[in-house]
Amino acid sequence: ANGMVSEMMVLSGYVAAKTAKEHQLPFIYRTQLSFSSTTGSPQINLVSSAAAAMSPGERGVLPVVSTSDPLPHQGLGLRVYSRISSPIRRYSDFICQHQIRSLLSGLEPVFSKSDIEEIIPHLNSCTDTFTELQKSSNRYWALRYLEEIFFKALEKGETPVVTGVVKNRDPVPGSFRQYEESTTIELQPVGIRLT
Repeated sequence: ANGMVSEMMVLSGYVAAKTAKEHQLPFIYRTQLSFSSTTGSPQINLVSSAAAAMSPGERGVLPVVSTSDPLPHQGLGLRVYSRISSPIRRYSDFICQHQIRSLLSGLEPVFSKSDIEEIIPHLNSCTDTFTELQKSSNRYWALRYLEEIFFKALEKGETPVVTGVVKNRDPVPGSFRQYEESTTIELQPVGIRLT
C-alpha cells in the first residue's frame, strides 16, 4: 500500500509539473541532472533499480534541487517533476498547489517567476540542512546500536560480532560497504564510547 501511495505522489507531481510547463506557469520544479547533461542539453536516462540503490555520485547524477526551470529528474526518469502532494509538510508543495489552483480557476498566478526564484534558494538551503541532519541522525543511531551490541557482548565475556547484509556498496577495500553478501564483522575495542 505504501508503494502505491508513493507512486501516486510521483504521478501527481509529474502531472502538475507537466501542466505548469505546458502553460508556462511560474512553478517550483524538482530536478536532478546527470553529469553529462550539465554540459549540453538535458537528456533523459531511465535509472535502473540497481542504480537507484546507489548514491547520486555513484550513478553519475547531481543532487536533487529545486528550480524555476522545467528540467528533467534523472532519478525518477521524468522529463519534469515537482512535489505537490504534501502542502502541510512542505511549503513548496503549498506554493505549487496555489499556482495550479489559479491556473484551473482562470486567475493570474499567485506567485510570479521572480517570486518563485526568490523563494528557491531558501528551499534548497533548508533541504540541504535537513539532509545533513538526517544523515547525522542515521549515523548516530547506527553507532549507538553497534555500541550496545559491543558492550553487551563484552559484559557477557564474548567477542562482539555483527552479522547482516550491508546494502551500500563501496569499492574501497577494507570498508564495511564492500560486502555484498551476509557478512560477519568482528568488532574490536577502540576506546571510544558514545555519550
